Amino acid sequence: MTDFIFYMLFVFVFMSFLLFEFFLYPHISSSMHDPYHLFF
Repeated sequence: MTDFIFYMLFVFVFMSFLLFEFFLYPHISSSMHDPYHLFF
């Protein structure tokens, strides 16, 4: 059960990161936006 909770928490954090990265960040700085600037 602990693994399931950890998995759900990971999915929640990952989805929140994607929402921030692809929906909020381009509006903050739309001049030079690299979708993968935090991955590499």
